[in-house]
Amino acid sequence: MDAGGAALGAGFGLLLETVKESIDKAVMFKPMLKNIEGTLECLQPLIQDIKGLNMELDLPEGETTDFESKMEQGAMLVAKCSKVGRLKFFKKRRYTDKLLELDQTLKGLIRILQVQGTRDTKKTLKLTRDIHTAFIKDNGGNNRVVYDPIISAVTCGVPQVLPPLILGLDEALQELKMTLLLNDDASLLVVTAPGGCGKTLLAQKFCLDPQVQEKFKKNIFFVPVSKRSPSLSAIVQQLYKQKRQDVPVLINEADATIHLEQLLNQIGGNPILLVLDDVWPASQSLVENFVLFRIPDYKILVTSRSPLPSLGPIACRYELNPLNDKDAMTLFRHWASMEDESSHIPDDVVKKVFCDSGLVCLFFLFK
Repeated sequence: MDAGGAALGAGFGLLLETVKESIDKAVMFKPMLKNIEGTLECLQPLIQDIKGLNMELDLPEGETTDFESKMEQGAMLVAKCSKVGRLKFFKKRRYTDKLLELDQTLKGLIRILQVQGTRDTKKTLKLTRDIHTAFIKDNGGNNRVVYDPIISAVTCGVPQVLPPLILGLDEALQELKMTLLLNDDASLLVVTAPGGCGKTLLAQKFCLDPQVQEKFKKNIFFVPVSKRSPSLSAIVQQLYKQKRQDVPVLINEADATIHLEQLLNQIGGNPILLVLDDVWPASQSLVENFVLFRIPDYKILVTSRSPLPSLGPIACRYELNPLNDKDAMTLFRHWASMEDESSHIPDDVVKKVFCDSGLVCLFFLFK
């Protein structure tokens, strides 16, 4: 018996060893024995985890004892199969059925262990959350939601105020609407451009567009990410707050993912638009957390200085071009002023500024 089989228990080790020894001996049962070997290899890490945790937690072995009993019986069956002669067709059929039944039993054990593992994980998560909630109760017995240092800075509402003069974004706005409103296959769109070209303003303008508002209604969320990215937990808590739901206490990022899926499914009867604005390359994994779920009419708009290559082919991409000189100068005139507060600036002054600085997006200086 190999060390791995012994570590799991006599029953499992005996069955695994017997199957491996019988594959070449019982030629007419070889395909079925190969299948059983593959099933056992899938089962091995699950049983090993259970036995290891039982030892660490000083728990009884009852959960694996039943498994080992079935495997001991299976080992006896395999051993008998290896002794069946090629001409004993009646026995071949009978043992073939029993081997198929053994393989199905082992696969059933895998499913049971996987379900039990998911159940135990959720029980542990619930217990941890309950303990955490108990610790954050104040003396009056009322629960307080504890935020990390940057949660309070996270918002999910769409900025409602647009600049009085916007130029050069109409074509880009139509492209975004074509992709996210009319293309059912597009669920993630990444808008890229250098800093200061108007990505955030374009995303804001898109969210406030009447057609977009009509489709997504109150399910439009605008999350500024920036270089110092908020945690997934912080964003999820603010999404709950935005929807006027009880804000959950989140233990970790896995807990946040579970609650995010619950919220999206809850409001998923209506279209959802999520904007993740100014995502830096280091925060690509944050975006990936939001694209895990397949929900109808769930659209994500990302703005970034980078194309975010790790998002792969699931993302549509649109490159926003900088303003042309004419529009840039018009905006510069609008926001700049002379010492006498006059908005009239001579052409030679404007041209000198643009030629000397080489800047195209100076209108963002008004911020």
